[in-house]
Amino acid sequence: MASGRRDYWVGFETGKSMFAPLQTPVFEYGFKDVAAGGTDSPVDYTVPAGYQFHLISATIAAKLPGINAVYLGLPGLGVRFSYFDVNYMFPVTDGGDTVLDEGANLLLWVDNMDGVEVRFYGSVHGYLIPKT
Repeated sequence: MASGRRDYWVGFETGKSMFAPLQTPVFEYGFKDVAAGGTDSPVDYTVPAGYQFHLISATIAAKLPGINAVYLGLPGLGVRFSYFDVNYMFPVTDGGDTVLDEGANLLLWVDNMDGVEVRFYGSVHGYLIPKT
């Protein structure tokens, strides 16, 4: 005979946070309507004073299909670039080893290569750690 909750019982069990006590989660997102042939930035994030930002992921999505270009500007680390159709996620390691210092400006921007205006949604995920 089984013990504990029955298989059909609806319930919720809390889990552990995936962040350590000194880590503060960051989720920046935004959207922009970009004119045909235009360039704009749906996400522009500046690392606050006294912290380091550890990048976990950056994503972009277009409301309409079509070939577009996306850029992820990482101060001191260069620019990452890719073409995409409807959505794209920049490959970033799980360890959060892409680190930006206080005052750094992380920028996610797109080139709309379509012949019509397109709405783009962008997001940047990561966590802050107090600078020591």
